[in-house]
Amino acid sequence: MPAAGEQTVRVQTSYGLVPIGWVRSALKVLDNAPNQREGAPRAWIRFDEQVAEGANDLRPGDEIVVLTWPTCRPATS
Repeated sequence: MPAAGEQTVRVQTSYGLVPIGWVRSALKVLDNAPNQREGAPRAWIRFDEQVAEGANDLRPGDEIVVLTWPTCRPATS
């Protein structure tokens, strides 16, 4: 129990990542992918239906953080 006037702060020490969407583009082969800023084709994010409503307020130009792994894709790609 903290002393009078002190607070206990809990710090989460581990985090989990759950995919909520997938990046889509015309690229089909990873080796054909250009440098991120040079000649890349248009791409978009396909959100999972369970979170799509929460993404409705996103607009072109909004900044978001996207973590990607080239080997992660939904079973029905």
